[in-house]
Amino acid sequence: MFRRWFACGALALLAFSPAPVAADEGGVSTTGETWEYRWGDSPRGPDGAFSWAEEPADSPGWERFAPLTIPPGRDGSTLLWVRIRLPAAPLRDPAVFLGSVANAFEAYAGGRRVYRHGVDDQGQPHFAPLAWHLVVLEPRDLGQPLYLRIHSSNTAIIGVQNALRVGNRVELMLRLVREGIGPLLVGFLSLALAMAAAAGFLVWRRQRGLGWFALFVGGAGMVLVSNGQVQKLLWDQPMAWNKLFSASVYLLPPSLWASSTPSSSPDATGPSRD
Repeated sequence: MFRRWFACGALALLAFSPAPVAADEGGVSTTGETWEYRWGDSPRGPDGAFSWAEEPADSPGWERFAPLTIPPGRDGSTLLWVRIRLPAAPLRDPAVFLGSVANAFEAYAGGRRVYRHGVDDQGQPHFAPLAWHLVVLEPRDLGQPLYLRIHSSNTAIIGVQNALRVGNRVELMLRLVREGIGPLLVGFLSLALAMAAAAGFLVWRRQRGLGWFALFVGGAGMVLVSNGQVQKLLWDQPMAWNKLFSASVYLLPPSLWASSTPSSSPDATGPSRD
């Protein structure tokens, strides 16, 4: 746990340092060169591996579609294969950043599984909350297809959402921290303010507005912390963060209403003698 916090702090310092971090030639690509799809599941070979994950980049049976969209012709299917041709960039430590994938999925490169989320060893899915993912590759995988085997029982959404970037792993992480450190810091400041208000309420217990204010500000701070991007670096438990986010959202309306009503106004000026 403490190692994750230390790593996040180090990335934050690098993200805002005046000297740029050395980057490999090729930079960061926002999409792959070609996106193709197939509905349904792949047949398995004699060794139990998925045949589609071992096909060459020009194999037939795949249809092109617009990146970061849901392919047409789903017809109630809960399983989607996506083939993305990765750019042939000269990267030393290549990785693919996926903004979110709905929902459980596996990633294959060069015929081997390189990542999984919400899928067991037998390839069976279980509930997987939306979160960003960093798929680490080898340099020889660049210029080759990346295969995604995606499960989703949600009839409204399936596939890669929000973003896909290809680059060096450190560059992708630094960009993630730059984009997400602001809301995280505001969230922590809000939590600190909530703790100060809660301490004041414990001293002046008749000042009920302080208590409701602490709940509201604390809930707002937790919404920012739990719904950002950097929080996964601190604690890699998307399900727990989702539960914290939901609880915080439900806490906001009643605490805001209670803190703004006349009944919560101060009725004492000193510490309680109770």
